[in-house]
Amino acid sequence: MRTFTLPILVAAILVGTCVGQTVLGSNVVQSVSAQVDSPSIIDATVFTGTDMCQKINNAITTVITSPAPVTIDARGFTGMQNCGSNPFGINSQNLVNAAAYTGRLLLGGVTINTSVQWTMPNQYFWIEGIAMANVSSTGTVIKATSNFNCNSTGAISVNVASPVLVGCPVVFISGTGFSTQAYDSLGTGIRNLTIDCSSLSGCIGAGAFDVQEGGGIDTVGFINQNKACVVFDTAEVHVGGATGVSNPFLRNIDCVFMATPSNTAIGIYVNAQDGPAEISNTTVAVPGATVPISSCLDLNGGRGTNVNYFHCEHANTAEIIGDSNLVHDVTINGLTASATPLGVWLKNTGDYDITVHSVELEPTSPLTGVLTDAVNSVTITANNVAQYVMNQNGTVFTTDPGTPSFIPLARFNQARLTGFTLSQLLVLNPPGGSVAYCSDCRPNSGTNGCSSGGTGALALRTNLNWYCK
Repeated sequence: MRTFTLPILVAAILVGTCVGQTVLGSNVVQSVSAQVDSPSIIDATVFTGTDMCQKINNAITTVITSPAPVTIDARGFTGMQNCGSNPFGINSQNLVNAAAYTGRLLLGGVTINTSVQWTMPNQYFWIEGIAMANVSSTGTVIKATSNFNCNSTGAISVNVASPVLVGCPVVFISGTGFSTQAYDSLGTGIRNLTIDCSSLSGCIGAGAFDVQEGGGIDTVGFINQNKACVVFDTAEVHVGGATGVSNPFLRNIDCVFMATPSNTAIGIYVNAQDGPAEISNTTVAVPGATVPISSCLDLNGGRGTNVNYFHCEHANTAEIIGDSNLVHDVTINGLTASATPLGVWLKNTGDYDITVHSVELEPTSPLTGVLTDAVNSVTITANNVAQYVMNQNGTVFTTDPGTPSFIPLARFNQARLTGFTLSQLLVLNPPGGSVAYCSDCRPNSGTNGCSSGGTGALALRTNLNWYCK
């Protein structure tokens, strides 16, 4: 490891400041012989501008024509900062050379009061904070001001028809490609920060219309929400006909509403073309609730989604699977809920399998039940269930003692007993009541056991003997 004396380190800092101000604002690095600029990391604090976001945009504009990924370092902005313009451009839907505009924006311990939406680049770009935060801790916070709305140039609103959900996301992930052609969003998202909606009625934490593989939300807190924390809606595909929301991820999310939110509020709303690949380690809560929200999760379109380790507090329903749109091939693995009368509502799943594992509600009054399968008209009124598997054709497997498992006659060939010969059965010693299929036994072959020489019979274990029927 190379070491330096104190005078050399001081000189490096001084030279770095000077070079950064006069050239690109690049962070200084140590070469073999001298300090030089590092164009791979652009220090946004030394650029001109009326506020933090304008300085970031000026830093971006300096390097936007470069096809190489770039890191815009804004960690030098601390305390309280204001933003009156989108840091990615006045209208980032029409960014020059948008395909080459990739990299990261790094944010430090700062609270950014923004009156405009942060509409992101749409290809392999991340906003990364230093840490999540709440109202009393220090981290990276993007906070909507009282005049925040989607009236600024380039801002994008969300307008979900059913269930009705209209608002303006503070950060819009994707959908910012060329306005005249399809341009899907890949590898774009936000992580390690908090978005504060300031309890504004028209504010939504984060939104996306066509975020796809490699993109999404990772380790983000949403506080003082009124309407929704996350809205990923493939139906609202951006101009140009991009594919839609397809296999992004939502993980490590903490969604916190104001005490009196809209009663139609939804914690996380997703209408996806495919996926999302996962929704995991997520909490949606209404601390000190006087009004419950509509649902903590509304998966209103998608396929092949894994919903893992979800916690819900103070909602009418914890998870709605298929609202007005079809959802299929979904696995729910781990749901806990409190002050929520209904756990999982399987509402519109089509002729597809849905698997539910390990769901538990805190006993509350009224208690609708841990699960309602509207497709097969099944309700489990207990407050927990270890496993429930359903299919629209009436197939139900469950560990709930009050709900019989059922396979329709038309699909009975899906369940078969393994065949044993009589000689194999005779060496088995299962408990009484066991049932097996004997492939070479004769039906009704006496009262003292089974006889071979037949074409197959059902064998029942009783009093230490096998009896064939």
